[in-house]
Amino acid sequence: MKKPIAKISSEALERLQTRIAALPPKAKTQHSARDALALMEAAIRDTLAKGYSVQDIAEMLAEEGLRLSAGTIAGYLRELEAKSAPKKKAGVRKASQPAVSGKTAVAMVPLASPAIEVRKEVECAPKEQDEDEYLIDKFCPPDLR
Repeated sequence: MKKPIAKISSEALERLQTRIAALPPKAKTQHSARDALALMEAAIRDTLAKGYSVQDIAEMLAEEGLRLSAGTIAGYLRELEAKSAPKKKAGVRKASQPAVSGKTAVAMVPLASPAIEVRKEVECAPKEQDEDEYLIDKFCPPDLR
């Protein structure tokens, strides 16, 4: 066996560079379980739509040597679905301001889904009183004011 060389000539470097650049893509012969399910996702979802269960899919995969539980398959499918779903911007949502100032008003409080809102009655400071004074009057005992 030849000793490894630490230096290479410019001509040899060019030959290697040309040879490496010309290599065709190497076919993948082995796939992880996650990769296999990602490659078969559309076919699996079509099969589920035909009325087969995830357990049926697990049994078919096991026949070919890919032994996964139905729960694992379902989990991988959820992950794939989450990755393909459009990303929602994260942020803190504020409750909308009450429409009317006075004793009580109704505010729309958005939840996690923008399509779902909860109606909640909130107390508002009277117009002639600022918010700090209102809160002090509401929550502080008279002897501490």
